[in-house]
Amino acid sequence: MQRYFALCGVMIICLFFSVGSVLAEDYTASPEDETAIRGTLGAYVSAMETAEPYKALPYYSDRTYQMMKNRRVSDGVMRKEALDIKACGQGRLFVYGSLAVLRFSGEKRQCAPYFFVFQDDYWRLDLYTMMRVVRFDHKNQWWLDRKIETPYSFAFE
Repeated sequence: MQRYFALCGVMIICLFFSVGSVLAEDYTASPEDETAIRGTLGAYVSAMETAEPYKALPYYSDRTYQMMKNRRVSDGVMRKEALDIKACGQGRLFVYGSLAVLRFSGEKRQCAPYFFVFQDDYWRLDLYTMMRVVRFDHKNQWWLDRKIETPYSFAFE
């Protein structure tokens, strides 16, 4: 009987540590993913800087592509977006499987997070989901609409 309780105790300890490791999961990107994701955002910024949005289309997720392919945006708006993204700095990257989020300093609430999804062997911008869950207040500070379920919530826990 004592042996049974000792075995149960060991199992509980093992379970505790395995659950703890899941709860404290590391969402750090591999160097290859980090380079690829930042490259995707860089290509997007470059397309916005030159006001050539068609150059960004290959970097969009499938849903974003469908949403953006016929959308018209002024040159000034595109250039401003490029400047705003550059002003945000490097940010911190969180990766979970085929999803990634680039978050910027909490002090810079004007710097919204960027969502990425791994599709067709490339990291692509998921502006579609961003537009559904990232909101801005009257001071242009972003916040997440928690009423809308998103698979990207891992980066905000």
